[in-house]
Amino acid sequence: MRFVLWLRRAIEKAMDVLSIILFSGVFVAVLLQIFYRYVLGSPLVWSEELSRILFIWVALIGWTIAMRHGSHLRIGFLMDKTPAGVRRGMDLAFMACNLFFMGFLTWIGVRLIGRSTYIPTTTMPFISTACIYAALPFSTLVCIVYIVIDSLGILGVLPQKTAAEGGK
Repeated sequence: MRFVLWLRRAIEKAMDVLSIILFSGVFVAVLLQIFYRYVLGSPLVWSEELSRILFIWVALIGWTIAMRHGSHLRIGFLMDKTPAGVRRGMDLAFMACNLFFMGFLTWIGVRLIGRSTYIPTTTMPFISTACIYAALPFSTLVCIVYIVIDSLGILGVLPQKTAAEGGK
């Protein structure tokens, strides 16, 4: 149980730091593009594509952060009106559906990486388009870890507060 809690905290910190670094990269790339285009009159060719790639990663890392906080779509009104036992079953069914969906997206992402490994990006030929697609399986695998840990909380293996809030 300690390892699971340690793992969740480590992933949370890593996702927080990664999101800050990637968003900072987007910010710097866009600022460089603005500076070069409007101040120097010679736009950078690669900065727009780099900011787009980083933004894709930021969005999918943000998805994992939303999953961590339980901010995914659900009908709270219906869940609040059901008895605790039924709610627990609905939560587990919801987690199973999420797990299946994340597994499916991981599979698709891995296939996309395999198909695009040797295809360079348009303005940065030293970067493969696979790095764009790698954001999908990376984020879905992190979401799978969160789903498993939250499911352990629903099943009573971990304290519910610990599973839902990451031990805070």
